[in-house]
Amino acid sequence: MAYSFVTLTSAEKDERRRQLNLSGEMAWVSPIIILLGVYIHRKLLRPLLSQTLPPHLLVQWRRVSWVLGTKTSIGGTGDFGPLGVQLFGALYLIWLLVLIFRSTGQDYMHLAKAFGHVAVSQLPLNYLLGMKSMWSPVSLATGLSHERLNSWHRLFGRILYALVGAHVLMYLNFFVQQNLLAKRIGDWDVLWGVVAFVAFSLLWVLSLPGIRRRWYHFVFYRSHVVLSAVVVLALWWHVPYTRVYVGLAGLVWGAGAVVRRFGASVVVNAQCEAVEGTELVNVLLEVPRESALATGGPGQHLYLHAEGFGPRTPFTIAAVEDQKKGLVSVRLVVRNVGGPQTRSIADIAKSREVKELRFEGPYGGSGMSLPEMVQRRESGPVLMVAGGVGATYIIPIYIALVEQRRSTAGKDAMVRMIWVVRRFADAAWGIEMLKGIGAELEECGVDVYVTRGSVGFDVEMEEQRSPELTKHGVSVHKLGRRPDLEPMIEGFFPVSAGGSRVMPSSDPRLYALGETRRRQMALEEATVFVCGPGSLANDVREVVGRQVMEEGRKVKLIEEVFGFGGT
Repeated sequence: MAYSFVTLTSAEKDERRRQLNLSGEMAWVSPIIILLGVYIHRKLLRPLLSQTLPPHLLVQWRRVSWVLGTKTSIGGTGDFGPLGVQLFGALYLIWLLVLIFRSTGQDYMHLAKAFGHVAVSQLPLNYLLGMKSMWSPVSLATGLSHERLNSWHRLFGRILYALVGAHVLMYLNFFVQQNLLAKRIGDWDVLWGVVAFVAFSLLWVLSLPGIRRRWYHFVFYRSHVVLSAVVVLALWWHVPYTRVYVGLAGLVWGAGAVVRRFGASVVVNAQCEAVEGTELVNVLLEVPRESALATGGPGQHLYLHAEGFGPRTPFTIAAVEDQKKGLVSVRLVVRNVGGPQTRSIADIAKSREVKELRFEGPYGGSGMSLPEMVQRRESGPVLMVAGGVGATYIIPIYIALVEQRRSTAGKDAMVRMIWVVRRFADAAWGIEMLKGIGAELEECGVDVYVTRGSVGFDVEMEEQRSPELTKHGVSVHKLGRRPDLEPMIEGFFPVSAGGSRVMPSSDPRLYALGETRRRQMALEEATVFVCGPGSLANDVREVVGRQVMEEGRKVKLIEEVFGFGGT
C-alpha cells in the first residue's frame, strides 16, 4: 500500500486522533495484561503443569527452556540477554507494528504520528524495568530482581529507540518534501522533539557494552540519570497528546529516586580493614536491627553511594550477625579494582578510621528466591562454583543451605562448593566463615583451588591439613593453574536421567553414597550456582547444558557475572 500526503477535513483529523489515541492505549495496556498473565502462570499454572504433564513432555520442556535461556550477544558480551528475551521482543515488536499500522489507510502523516505515539506509550514500562526496587510492579509480577530485568530493560529501550527513530525520519522526510524544514525547525514543538531524540540517541550510544563497562561510573551512570530526566521534560513539551504516558514515566523516575534515597538508604558507621597480602578489604557495618540493611541475606548486595552526585557501586553481603544493644553487624568483602569506590574503601582501611558511609539495599535475585529454597524441608543436590571474590555471594548461600540440611529432613542431600582463587590468602577470610559448617554432614564440603603460588604457601598448606580445618569439609588444592571444571561438574551428576549409567567423578565421596542414593539424586532437581568472571560462568553453563540436553536432567542454573551493568 502506497502512503501519500493526504488532505483531511476537520472530522477526518478528529477521527485520526481518536485512532492514534486508541493505538496508544492498546499498546500501553498490553504489558499490563502480559504481566498479569505471567503472575498467574507463575503462581498457579506452573506448579499445576509440573504435576500433570507426562515425564517425556517435561524432559522436552526442560530442553526448550534451556535453549531459550541461552545468552545472545555480539562479540561474546552476553549483552542481549537470553534467547527467550529476544524472541519475545521480536513478537512484541510485531504486535506494536500492528497497532501502529492499523487504520492508517494511505495517510502518511497518520503512520508517522503513530510511530511516535506508540513509542511514547512504552516509556512508563521501560522506566519500570529500570527501577531498582523490590516493590516494582514488574518485579512483583515476574519474581525477578532488577538485575534479572536488565536485559528486558535494554531490549525495550532498543525497541523504543527504533520506533522513535522511524517517527523522526518520517517527519524529516515530510518537512523536506513539503519545503517546511527551514520554517518548522525553529518552532518550539519541533525543537523539543529534537532535544528528546538527541537524548534518546545519547542514551543508546552511552549504553553500548564497551562504553558501559569501561566508563560505568563517570559516563554511563551519570548520563543515564540525567538523560532519562531530559527525555521526560522534552517529550512533555513536545506535544500534548502523549503527556499521560510521559507523566507516568516521570512519576516512575521520581518515585525510584525517592525510594532509593530516602526509603532504601541509610548512613552507617563503616570500619574497613585490609586483608594482608591481598587486594581485599573487610568492611564491617553497624546498623540498627530495624534498618532495612539488617534484613539482608545470602546472595544479596548493598549499594555504596558516592559523595554528591556520584555513582552507586554494588557490594555483596558476606555475613549478617546480631550484636548487642540492638545493632546488627553487616560484613562486606571488597576487592580493590582501582575504581573510585573501591579505591576510597582501600584508603579508609589504610587510615584505620571509622567513617560514615551511605549504603542502600538490600537488593538481589537470591534475596527473592533463596528463602523459599532454604525453607523447603527437602531439596535436591546443590553445586556452587565461585571465582575469587565471587565467594562473597556463594559462601553465605552455602552456609544457609548447609544449616537447612542440618535442621531438616534433607540431611542426605549433597551441597558442594568449588572455589577458585589466585592465592591462598584470598580465601582465608572465607575459610574462617566456613569453619564449624558441615561438620556432621558428609555430603557437604568445599574444595578451594589455588591457581598461583604465594609466599609462605607451605605454612598455609600445613594449616589446611590440620584436623580443625579438614573436619569441617574444607580442602585446599594447590594447582598453579585453573582447575578443569568439566569432570568436577559432571561428577556432580552421578547418574543419567534414565538411570542407565554412572558418570565419571573426581570426587570419591560421591561413590560412597551407594547406587540407590545416586540414582535417586538423578531424579531430583539439581541447582547450580556460579559467581565469577564471564569466562567461568560460560564454562559452567556449557557443561551443565550437556546434562540438560543429553541427559534430560532437571537443573536450575543461577548465574552472577562480574561486571557493571549485568547481563
